[in-house]
Amino acid sequence: MRLKSWTGLALAAIYFVVFAGAYYAYWRQAGRFLADLPVVMAALPYLYFARAVTAGEYSFSGDMTDHVLTAAVFCCGLAYAVGWIVETILVALFRRARGRRS
Repeated sequence: MRLKSWTGLALAAIYFVVFAGAYYAYWRQAGRFLADLPVVMAALPYLYFARAVTAGEYSFSGDMTDHVLTAAVFCCGLAYAVGWIVETILVALFRRARGRRS
């Protein structure tokens, strides 16, 4: 079983760019009402996981840099895993289809 995936790497890179853009948007508007909304939206998979693990007792905002970095790493890892799974399934299906034609 191989753990390298170009699809996963591309999805993780795209998610990182989105997350960095969301944090930049927060940084430019820091202190305003709902300024951290883009960061919170980008971190939704992490927030769902963190709230499930802590039974709903978890706070998150754009000014919590350690939480934002953790969310970025978690979400990029999740995007990589999804890309790896999709690529593995597609490669297996392609190999199976090629094997039947021969």
